[in-house]
This record gives sequence, C-alpha cells and structure tokens, in this order.
Amino acid sequence: MTAKMASHSVIVLLPFLFIFMWEALGLEGLTVPLIGILILLALIATRSKRHPQLTENQKLSSLQDELSMFTATTLVLLLIFSTGELTSPLFFLLYFIAFALSFTLTPSSVFSYCIGVLILFLPSAIEKESFDLILKTLSIMLITPLAYFFGKEIKERERDKEQTKDIAESIEKEAENILTQNETNLSEQEQANLIDIMKKSEQLKS
Repeated sequence: MTAKMASHSVIVLLPFLFIFMWEALGLEGLTVPLIGILILLALIATRSKRHPQLTENQKLSSLQDELSMFTATTLVLLLIFSTGELTSPLFFLLYFIAFALSFTLTPSSVFSYCIGVLILFLPSAIEKESFDLILKTLSIMLITPLAYFFGKEIKERERDKEQTKDIAESIEKEAENILTQNETNLSEQEQANLIDIMKKSEQLKS
C-alpha cells in the first residue's frame, strides 16, 4: 500500500470515528448547527476548486479533494443518524458517497469506506434482529466493487489524457523551436507542415 492510499484510507475512516464519538458523547442536540457548518465548508471547498491558481497546485488540489470528501461523508452520516439511522430515507446516499470517493480519491479507498459503514451500522442492524436491515447494510458490499472498478477506469483515462497532453506539449515546443531557429532555411511547405503540427498538438491538449 502506497503512502497516498494509506492516507486516503485514514481520511475515509475519520468521518465514521467522528460520528461514533459524536453519538457516544451525546451531542445530538448540536447536530443541526454542525450540519450548517459542514454545508458551508462544502460550498467553500467547491468554490475554491474553481479557482485556476489553486487547481494548478497538485498538493493543494489533493488537499481540497480530501477535505471535500471528509466533509461530504460526515455530512451524509449526520443526516442519516438524525433521520432514523438504518430506517432513514437518506440511507441511499451512502451508495453515492462510495462512488464519489472512488472518483475523487484513490479507488481503493472505497474498501475502507465499506468497512466503516459495516462497523458503524451492522451491529445496530443485528441488534434489531431485522433481516431487512441487515441486508440493507450488507448491500454496501455489492456497491463497493462497482465503485472501485468505475473509479479505477476514470483514473486511468485521466492519466492517459495527461500523458497525451504532455506529449502534445513536447511536440509543439519542438516544432516551434525548429520553426524559430531555421525559418530562413525552411521552404514554405516545410514551414506550413510545422505550423500544422503545432495546430494539431494544440488540439490534442484540449
């Protein structure tokens, strides 16, 4: 396991630990104000992601993704616990979070998320001796592999796109250098070919 995968696994499990402590300390009365704060943090994180200078900084962009997913996961868990826990009509949001995690963080982080959901909800389902609630909780195990493979596919496509962009930039710079340094020695056709290469490289970058 790489350091990035390990850190993402910890980040994914933190909301579950937070909710467990929140319930254990009996702070349910402060749930509404906390939900308001989390929504505000989510809006700030979403707005900052649109800032070009911030998105170009990979470390800062990664930190924003981690904060966004921590906030979103904590918010969903709070909403579920405040609207009936296992019987909450918002329980289905856990499935969307699984996909969001695999798309935003490392795809393997969704397995840590699955473990967190089972640890947090399964004991309650077993205690209630309800087969429906147990099955409902275990259904996250069916979603997890799908979220992982979809997330992995998207990450691979993004990586291929970045590699194509880097190659296109390299070709464009090389063609530009040749055109600038040897303009007087090149025929009109050769110059036109280099300009065409630069245009096609620019298209590949988009």
